[in-house]
Amino acid sequence: MVAGSMRLTVGGTTWELGADHVAWIPAGALHEMTITRTGTLVDVYADPVLRPQGEGRVGGAGADRPAVLAVEPMAATLLRHAAEAPRSPERRRLAYRLLLDVLGDAPLRHDVVALPADPRARRVAVALLDDPADPRTLGDWAADLHVSEKTLARAFVAGTGLTFRQWRLRRRLQAAAGHLVDGLGVAEVAERVGYASPSAFIASFAEVYGCTPRRYAANARAADGMAGDRMVANGTAADGTAADAR
Repeated sequence: MVAGSMRLTVGGTTWELGADHVAWIPAGALHEMTITRTGTLVDVYADPVLRPQGEGRVGGAGADRPAVLAVEPMAATLLRHAAEAPRSPERRRLAYRLLLDVLGDAPLRHDVVALPADPRARRVAVALLDDPADPRTLGDWAADLHVSEKTLARAFVAGTGLTFRQWRLRRRLQAAAGHLVDGLGVAEVAERVGYASPSAFIASFAEVYGCTPRRYAANARAADGMAGDRMVANGTAADGTAADAR
């Protein structure tokens, strides 16, 4: 995602993905995408013969599994380069091979949120996707759903690898990132995603994203502007690879 956000379901897992995420989907994996915030999505399709070889490639999870990866500057540049026209088949082939090599060593992203499979925990997660500022505790949710708090807590960890508190924090910061790119002020964003004070929000955001909310917004808007100035194109190379920016 160059900008905006989407909900991606693949391999039985649903992720909420924001700007600067790369989703790796192995060939033949049934998946479904829903755009949840208008933006720019770059799709790259490559012949399975180009799949990175070796154990632990692609985020340490293996190339035969879906994964969400960090977008390194070179990978982002190659993605945009491949989507521009005109590109010769040879240029496209070289760009794809380098891109796949870069993605093979890319680290997993840890700011994405997965939705738990348990229907009760999933109901809580979907509600927080819609309203990250919802103040209800896990105990409150458990009472509303007529289930024990421990059962709900185990369902979150089993389905997402995170505790309820960790998951909610990640979702709040992800929503905040989108609001910041839209131009909302830091204080307003903090309130919208459930923080009692801007200072607490700034500290949490910087810890996860590595920069202040203002810096993140400025960088994201600059990248979005660059993408908007580029030509949108489709192309297919002689080796079966294709790029689609939309």
